[in-house]
Amino acid sequence: MVIKLEALFWGHEKFTDGAAVSILNIEKEFANAFWRFNAIYLCNAGIIIDYCKKIKKEDILKFMDNVTSNQAVNDEDSPFTFDQRTSLKADGRQLEFSHGCGTSINPYYDNPEKHLELPDSIIEMYKLGGSDCGWVLTRDLHLWNGDPITDPKKIEISLSATVREDITITL
Repeated sequence: MVIKLEALFWGHEKFTDGAAVSILNIEKEFANAFWRFNAIYLCNAGIIIDYCKKIKKEDILKFMDNVTSNQAVNDEDSPFTFDQRTSLKADGRQLEFSHGCGTSINPYYDNPEKHLELPDSIIEMYKLGGSDCGWVLTRDLHLWNGDPITDPKKIEISLSATVREDITITL
């Protein structure tokens, strides 16, 4: 399948001419959290990967209670903050991490629609709806580092987090 990514989806439109998409929907437990690797996009600049972390309802509500009760909170206290990085190899070639961006879905805001930045088509395609949890969705771009690989036979995705535990997924 070849698509054109929506320009509103974090502004990667300059990298997405004729992007080929592979929907993954691979789910893994990692660093005490539930992760879903949603899709990869092969484009003129490299490979874009979309992945997300599920945020438990009780973690969100506890954090929101602390915020509303005016307790001192910082970014590290938020269940929506995490420090991770993907690494990609295509047919054995290490791709260069360029940049990433992310957004979150918190269904417990008084008006959750005003906090959503994702198109409905992405929420449906990645199955991020519902009110039993929240999500942090991240998009990372990895550059080809040479000639593009138009039809990679093997893609390896590694995720590293602040917890000293790494996972690797091979497609």
